Amino acid sequence: MLIKDKFLKKMVTSILKKGGSNTDEAQIVADHLVRSNLSGHDSHGVGMLPTYIRMLKANLLKPNQNPELFKVDGSIMMFDGNRGYGQAVGKIAMDKAIKKCKTTGMVLMTLRNAHHLGRIGTYGEQSIAAGFISLHFVNVTDHPPVVCPHGGSDARLNTNPI
Repeated sequence: MLIKDKFLKKMVTSILKKGGSNTDEAQIVADHLVRSNLSGHDSHGVGMLPTYIRMLKANLLKPNQNPELFKVDGSIMMFDGNRGYGQAVGKIAMDKAIKKCKTTGMVLMTLRNAHHLGRIGTYGEQSIAAGFISLHFVNVTDHPPVVCPHGGSDARLNTNPI
């Protein structure tokens, strides 16, 4: 079956709104999920919706959160995602980091306590579109580590730490 991307975005947006997201958040998350599918990253696309619904019901995902900037020290910015949709709080935090980078030349930005961020390459693309580069280190909450560091015997990392 072939589904047009605009139709799919509309459907996903509707589902997210029924889950409690406002229109802006639903559109950000829907766009991110559909673009993940379109770029060949189906594991991070619309197939994530059942997981998100389970997380909403378990109160592990909270719609309509804004990342809280809880520490600024020069070009260091530390955000808390308040368990919000990673795609939304990640985009907002990245927008703020890019804005600051335009005046400082470099930013170290952290984001903790965010739900699934989706396809991480999206944030690199966001940075590149603003004329910058970015390097991403990722960890996962509510999930045990599964990868041993080189030479180690115990799992300490998620599957894609860099």
